[in-house]
Amino acid sequence: MNSVFHDMIGHSLEVYIDDGVIKSLEEGDHVSNLRRAFLILRQRKLKMNPKKCVFGVQTGNFLGFLVDQRGIEIDKNKAKSIIEALPPQNKRELQSLLGKINFLRRFISNSAGKIQLFSSLLRLKQEQTFKWEGQHQQAFKEIKHYLSNPPVLSPPKRGRQLKLYVSASEVFIGSLLVQDNKEGKEHAVYYLSRTLTETERKYSAIEKLCLAL
Repeated sequence: MNSVFHDMIGHSLEVYIDDGVIKSLEEGDHVSNLRRAFLILRQRKLKMNPKKCVFGVQTGNFLGFLVDQRGIEIDKNKAKSIIEALPPQNKRELQSLLGKINFLRRFISNSAGKIQLFSSLLRLKQEQTFKWEGQHQQAFKEIKHYLSNPPVLSPPKRGRQLKLYVSASEVFIGSLLVQDNKEGKEHAVYYLSRTLTETERKYSAIEKLCLAL
């Protein structure tokens, strides 16, 4: 897909494996963008499944996320599966839960910090007892509360200044890319965070901030 549509990707088309979205800033450009994509498909003798095609919509589900004119937001069903989840009873259930949370990490401010408390449970050996304690439940509760009203990630607008916020603690680093809208209010573009390695935890505070960059 990347080689077939290389001239359109990033401008009027986004693809992932065999899924694609043809996008247009102006309604009048949409037909011409569709025509261009169809021409490429015809030249390569490729076909689409009509049952999976939707045209001329302002909101759509792509790769598990809702995409519209405002930006990208979490599918409510994916957030609901975490919000309504019961506390994990063993290591395997915790791994499954963290997999769901990590899928949404781009929407979660300091996601690495929010789930860091669970890392000790993931390191348990088979003969060790899994204990879900009050501190784990409190961290889980905070994640649920956050996902009850998650942010919408807005695509960056050309010509407007971008701002990057970085943070660092003893065990994780994080960053947030934002941009002001027309009213001067900041909107999140992307969240990033990760846990530091044992070596990185020995860095000075300024070195950790540089690493976050």
